[in-house]
Amino acid sequence: MFISFRFTSFSPTIFNSTVVGPHARTHFTIDTDIQAPGFTIITDANNEPIVIIEWSERPVVEIRGIVSKQQTSQFLALSYRTMTVKGKMFIWAPDGESICLYAPGLGEPETYARVTREEGAVTLEVTAEAIRIGLLDVCVTAAFLIQSGRNID
Repeated sequence: MFISFRFTSFSPTIFNSTVVGPHARTHFTIDTDIQAPGFTIITDANNEPIVIIEWSERPVVEIRGIVSKQQTSQFLALSYRTMTVKGKMFIWAPDGESICLYAPGLGEPETYARVTREEGAVTLEVTAEAIRIGLLDVCVTAAFLIQSGRNID
């Protein structure tokens, strides 16, 4: 069972957008200064900045209290797209029209999230388990980076 979050209100792109969850509640706001697009800030529903992305030749990301400041290429390493959060490895991999987040292991991998692009919006679906273990901020950040169209390597 997935819980859906939509990146909407592109102004004009995902770089300035809103992430809306169940009951049309705004969970995150993504702001990038259009005049000087050196930083993207993702704030939570309490208007607290939780993610800072510095767009340089080698972009850097920090997720407050979860992921220390590091290059986006380290946060979402290629080879599919792997990431390590709180000591656990996860993989973003294509699955049909979606990009899904899995925890690798023996047997059938567990799916924690999936990202799908639609006209004018990006949908992020996250399992309750992913939210319970603290992956929502991480999934929003990864979905944004993957859908940004920027070179994150």
